[in-house]
Amino acid sequence: MSQTVSFPIGGMTCAACAARIEKVLNRQKGVQATVNFASERAQVQMDGPEASLETVVAAVRKAGFTVEERSLDLSLTGMSCAACAARIEKILNKLPMTQASVNFATERAHVTYVPGIVEPEMVIARIENAGFGAKRLDNGVLEDPDAGRQALWRTERNRFFLTAVLSLPFLCRWRAWCWGAWP
Repeated sequence: MSQTVSFPIGGMTCAACAARIEKVLNRQKGVQATVNFASERAQVQMDGPEASLETVVAAVRKAGFTVEERSLDLSLTGMSCAACAARIEKILNKLPMTQASVNFATERAHVTYVPGIVEPEMVIARIENAGFGAKRLDNGVLEDPDAGRQALWRTERNRFFLTAVLSLPFLCRWRAWCWGAWP
């Protein structure tokens, strides 16, 4: 089973740094790596059971460099209890090089991942395959958690007033009929 991944590496200051990382990675069993200093990325091909993403990333970190991580904030729908939140968290934490936390009360998920190994679309697809909904929050700006309820309340209020205004002619007729002033 051969797997090829490409991920960003931070902390390189020269071509010798890229060569050092490449040398460290190629010493591992079942790993063939090339590191590009200009793009600050490593392309790693892993063959065999002894090569894993965790060991590759650990080797890069042990060599004194960082594997760039990104975070993703999601708005979740369809959760009905804390067990649903735990299930989503478990599903996301099974993704390679991913750390996720799900908050049932706010219906939010915070996911830290390594780009190139895991992408946001992959995270959202996993959540949707589990039967829940997920929407990306832009730039970490959290939308008002009561916005949906407030919009529903405004819609219902507007419908009430429209119904009251349209019922007014019938109400006047009824009042006149009850008190004997029928026109």
